[in-house]
Amino acid sequence: MGALLLAGLAGCSSQAVAPSGVGLCWRLSEAPGEQPTYRVIARDVPNLESCAVQLDGARMIEGRSTQGAYNGHFIFATEEQITSARRMDATRIRVFEAEDRQEIRAGLRALIDNDRAQPTPPTETGRS
Repeated sequence: MGALLLAGLAGCSSQAVAPSGVGLCWRLSEAPGEQPTYRVIARDVPNLESCAVQLDGARMIEGRSTQGAYNGHFIFATEEQITSARRMDATRIRVFEAEDRQEIRAGLRALIDNDRAQPTPPTETGRS
């Protein structure tokens, strides 16, 4: 009976925990047929806001919402806003005000456009 009670309590407290690590920016990777996992997309990131910008850039490139984490906080990047929360079921707090986000998105758009305008380096073929 005690083991059954402990198993029940463990099931109730299985709250997802955001990954953490000093200076690591994580992104949720969802591949078809696989369990979603968090992968490091940037190192030496100074703060949650910088990680949020990285995730928003990925969202802009892919054209879909994305989720990540920084230092134990979940980050959610959608077309409408970027929010953060300590737990998945907690109230999400806006990371940037609308005016700041417009400025950030303009900068990201310029970086993305500049990157796309760069010629692709030739690949080496025919070597043995």
